[in-house]
Amino acid sequence: MDTGSWEQMLPKSSKVFPHEYKRVLARKPVLAVQRAPRRCSMGKVTGFLEYTRQVAERRPPAVRIRDWFEIYQPFPEETLRSQGARCMDCGVPFAIPAAR
Repeated sequence: MDTGSWEQMLPKSSKVFPHEYKRVLARKPVLAVQRAPRRCSMGKVTGFLEYTRQVAERRPPAVRIRDWFEIYQPFPEETLRSQGARCMDCGVPFAIPAAR
């Protein structure tokens, strides 16, 4: 946020302490927050059924100890797209069995 927009928004805001929420909300109409439209859809509804989960291969430890690069070998773009289609966009950050 730049300084100009802060200066414009400051007069429209009000300081509210927790015990004053009810009073302030009754006085001011609550404006609906509009979400920005999504740029892309992350997957198919049935993608997790159509595509099997693929795990990237690990780089050999003898090679990894010489650098700070990724542990896993990169996937080709086509594989990345099919794995991305498995996403159900559920909102759970760790919705994979290995992370539970």
